[in-house]
Amino acid sequence: MISKLQDLISPLEKLNCLLMSVAALKTAVVDFWRGKEELEAMDDLLPVLIYVLVSSAVVRPAAQINLLQDYVGRGARYENEARLLINFEVSIKYVAFEWPSPSTS
Repeated sequence: MISKLQDLISPLEKLNCLLMSVAALKTAVVDFWRGKEELEAMDDLLPVLIYVLVSSAVVRPAAQINLLQDYVGRGARYENEARLLINFEVSIKYVAFEWPSPSTS
């Protein structure tokens, strides 16, 4: 689902794509654990976002997130979305700077 992010044009469509992707992730976790576990805190979500980011076909994810951060801005209207974008930004930075490269493993 998140791989469609780069095919969408408007920032609102991209933001909705991210929100739907995270909702699908949370639903999948609840379904898998039959309601015994869920992704409540953003810290719980971060490792899953890193995995999804690495598994996705999103080209230049940092550019996608930067565009959305500009769209969301700093207003209170998109407070939850801004927090989600920060988690995606942290995930992207982790993959870019900390993820083991094939040559080092």
